[in-house]
Amino acid sequence: MLSNLIKKKAEDKGLSINKLEKKAGLRPGGVYNILSGRSKNPSIFIVQSIANALNCSVTDFIEADETLNNKKQMVRESHISWDSELYFICVSYLIETLKNKKVVLAKEEFMKLADEIYFYSAKVGASDVDKRFVDWILDKSLNA
Repeated sequence: MLSNLIKKKAEDKGLSINKLEKKAGLRPGGVYNILSGRSKNPSIFIVQSIANALNCSVTDFIEADETLNNKKQMVRESHISWDSELYFICVSYLIETLKNKKVVLAKEEFMKLADEIYFYSAKVGASDVDKRFVDWILDKSLNA
């Protein structure tokens, strides 16, 4: 479960929840709400910030989170060969989807989302973007 993995990794790094929140650049209570179950569906951007602060990948959390078991096919970025054409397709579809939904993201948020979409698509061996995954991850990040 996501909360258990965050707790364990924070303990391993000797970080209190408050220190982890600060290191991740989150508001007070951001991590605590996940650990206590108050935040049942944290945004991908919050999870990415926590992963960065703990020197791990979002994939580590996704694999541990029971609510995302169907997304276990993601792997660490270093295990995937770079496919610039697939990345371009993923970015193009993300732009199209954001325009259709009339959503504007900050550059950092957009790039993190584009990377997640690319690495998921690349892992499953797709030559095209998984449009259902894009819709799922975008809805998840916008509704958090």
